[in-house]
Amino acid sequence: MDNSKSFSVIDSSKIRGSIRVYGAGATGSAVTMKLVRLALADKIKVYDFDVVESKNINNQAYLHKHIGMAKVEAIKDLAEMTDPDNGLKPFNKKVSSVRLADGDISFICLDNFGGRADILESPSQWNNLVITGGISSIGGNVEVIKGKNTCLAMAEEYRELEAEGGPEYDPDDLSACGSPISIHHRVDFAASLMVEAMMKFMDSSESEINKNIMFDVPNMKLIVPKS
Repeated sequence: MDNSKSFSVIDSSKIRGSIRVYGAGATGSAVTMKLVRLALADKIKVYDFDVVESKNINNQAYLHKHIGMAKVEAIKDLAEMTDPDNGLKPFNKKVSSVRLADGDISFICLDNFGGRADILESPSQWNNLVITGGISSIGGNVEVIKGKNTCLAMAEEYRELEAEGGPEYDPDDLSACGSPISIHHRVDFAASLMVEAMMKFMDSSESEINKNIMFDVPNMKLIVPKS
């Protein structure tokens, strides 16, 4: 890929490990394609065990021709259409635990609390940068975390939400995956925030990071707490 117009934005050599995207639904597919367009495809590993359905087309990155395909194979196809020489690695599997290398970066884009907690509780994750959060059709929050204490605290919060047994999102605030309306541009906004957070924090020498970026797209609110 000719990255001459954006090469100075991100130095891929600073990413010592892989970029792992867990979940290739609305947010995950959007995050992945933004990373591909930053010429980072050779670093990307995408994990999902779902297939593309017709209802996914309006708010996920996929095209009509991808219906019936495994989402990870469909995202690989999209990456190849963007950059034929890309090295994105698809994994058609459900992730319950992870073994990461030092320097890996994780985007947790799963649509269930338990899966997010599983990843955050994996010890190999604790020294690496993690970007997760709750995304709905109108807004949400992006969590940028690193370190044992912050990972386990976030995992505990997810476990508590899972134990409540209620819907993941407020019933009056339709989720990205369950919304009957087209909210692709709002998912895209959330994905942009997640990728921007990676660019800002990926080479941080801090052993602990805990940032919560909240946003409300219709009302154009973005709240980034001060350090």
